[in-house]
Amino acid sequence: MGRTFVYLCLCSRLLTIALCKTHDHPEYLLFDNLFNGYNPDVRPTLEYQHTLFMNVSVNLIALHSLEERSQTLTATVWIDLEWTDVHLTWNGSEYNNIQSIIVPSEKIWNPDICVTNEVTNNKCLVRSEDGKALLEHTGKVTIWWNKEVKTGCDVDISQYPFDTQNCAIKIGTWYSVDENIRLVQKYDILDLDNYSPNEEWDIVSSHVTEIPVEDELNYTDLQFSMVIDRRPLFYLYSTVLPILLLSVLNMVCFVVPVESGEKLGMTMAIFLTFAVFMTMISSNIPKSSEHVFKFGIFMTMHLLMSGLTIMLEVFVTNIYYKPKDMKMNGFYKWMFRHLVDNDKNDNEISASRPANTRERLSCAVDETDPWQKLSLRLDKVFGYIVASINTLLILLFFVTVSLG
Repeated sequence: MGRTFVYLCLCSRLLTIALCKTHDHPEYLLFDNLFNGYNPDVRPTLEYQHTLFMNVSVNLIALHSLEERSQTLTATVWIDLEWTDVHLTWNGSEYNNIQSIIVPSEKIWNPDICVTNEVTNNKCLVRSEDGKALLEHTGKVTIWWNKEVKTGCDVDISQYPFDTQNCAIKIGTWYSVDENIRLVQKYDILDLDNYSPNEEWDIVSSHVTEIPVEDELNYTDLQFSMVIDRRPLFYLYSTVLPILLLSVLNMVCFVVPVESGEKLGMTMAIFLTFAVFMTMISSNIPKSSEHVFKFGIFMTMHLLMSGLTIMLEVFVTNIYYKPKDMKMNGFYKWMFRHLVDNDKNDNEISASRPANTRERLSCAVDETDPWQKLSLRLDKVFGYIVASINTLLILLFFVTVSLG
């Protein structure tokens, strides 16, 4: 019994020594004194009427994507929040010269800060067990809120693929009015010190502005805007150049001899290719009538020109294969009289074909047939007209895009 009593006394003594040593640790004492009676649910001001000023900055880490169809910007950011908690100050000399400590964010007051133009439900800063905050002896609190934002962005596709977009990340309080919490921009621009460049977009500039919220209460958001410029190289060789090539092929259709039988097949293939490209592009752009999609108009006009080419080639082919002894009506006689020059027609027919083609097809073409003469002449005239219109469309597109 005596030994047991001695053993218990010894354990009690050792435990007391250990607790005393623990309480002598300056950081433990600091935590104990700071949060004794502290209420993390009360706004940290000396008087209720006082406004709490909070410095806000956004450090852009990565710009993931800009979805034109859904008109949303996805990015990873660090949101830096700084304020002074007057209830969490201490004299460093009393605690072994401790100037700052890391505290769990759930132990201190947290503002009701949200990304107000976030399109998902994960808008606001939530107090969590894993969150940390830097607390300095002056009461300054700093929280780095790491967040992947998905914000709305009004996409203007009028200059696509040479477009420039203006997107923003809006930060504001959800419940607290300006009289309680006043947000102050820490910098005039986005912090890009840790930014990883995007392969599709270049950040041209950024700025921060205060945006009053239209409400019966007094709210003000901070809008962190960025101007981003699309890198057009990928779209040039994957979309623009193929469209230009198809436009040239549309003109080349009129060079193919009528008697070869390939004119209609070629024009139909080009028309279907235009339609496929239009489907691909329209599936990625927003359905909006606010902005004029210049490249879409450019493609639509070329699609219409391709359809017109099909109709013209059908007309030319139909005339070419009319019976030689079939009489012309007044309309065909008028075209024959104005378009066909009997003195030069033979030379023009011969010159319009390559040498190897003339040798191969000389037996197949009856150069005394008036229908064939009219058909070949119409084919040449239609070719000049389509080539002129296509060239004009290409020049207009690049001029309007360059002028903005």
